[in-house]
Amino acid sequence: MKPLIYTCLVTVIIIFLSLSTIEMLENDSDVLENLILEIENHVLMDRWEEAGLKEKQLKAQWEKYEKKWPMFIDHAEVDNISYHLSELEVFVENKDRTLSEAKLSVLKLLVKNIPQKEYAILQNIL
Repeated sequence: MKPLIYTCLVTVIIIFLSLSTIEMLENDSDVLENLILEIENHVLMDRWEEAGLKEKQLKAQWEKYEKKWPMFIDHAEVDNISYHLSELEVFVENKDRTLSEAKLSVLKLLVKNIPQKEYAILQNIL
């Protein structure tokens, strides 16, 4: 009987930790997505200084998440976001509207998909 209780307890703990991780990733990705949307609005209105400031804010926020996210998601996803953020910085500095919009679109998609991917993995476990 004890092995069954331990197994159930471990299962509940794993599910709880998985849901907590997904919640954390959702909150973090919402913060990043909001910053991306703000940059997008500034780029569309040709307010490059504001876009540059928000881009720096996005990069600073990402540096915080970049340290903890690899514990929970694939390292390739983290590297991919870092790569696109580096490109975005150059495009905003050069005031290249088309490439900035394209890169922001890619970043938005990458950031939105991370919690969804982890949720799909949890569904497979259950």
